Amino acid sequence: MKINSNKETINCRAENIFDFISNFKNFEHLVPQDKVNNWNATENECSFAIPNLATIAMEIAEKQAPNRLLIKSKQPSPFDFSMTVELEGNETVVSSIEFAADVNPMLGMMVKNPLTNFVNILNAQLKSYAENTLNT
Repeated sequence: MKINSNKETINCRAENIFDFISNFKNFEHLVPQDKVNNWNATENECSFAIPNLATIAMEIAEKQAPNRLLIKSKQPSPFDFSMTVELEGNETVVSSIEFAADVNPMLGMMVKNPLTNFVNILNAQLKSYAENTLNT
């Protein structure tokens, strides 16, 4: 299953955005706090719980500054997944997030809409945060 976020045009330098997203401690500004709890993060790893669903853990697997960040799942995530953040451009950036998971079709039907919402919210929050905070 692959899910692609909406693309967002961000008026911010790619280097500033990449430096920000390359540290999971900063993701707390992007993740909807009303939808997760038990947020824990280091620079390269994070974990959180989605109430009544699962505990998710992730690690930064690859950094290609300033345009690509690959994130992969860790245990105790309920299934293996990867999330790739792409940043196109330098002064003005078009950001997108691809979420890929190997799940059975039944689980895929159940999680597709919530995951699509999640990557769209994450990318929209990145735009908002970058334009309001990283440009100063």
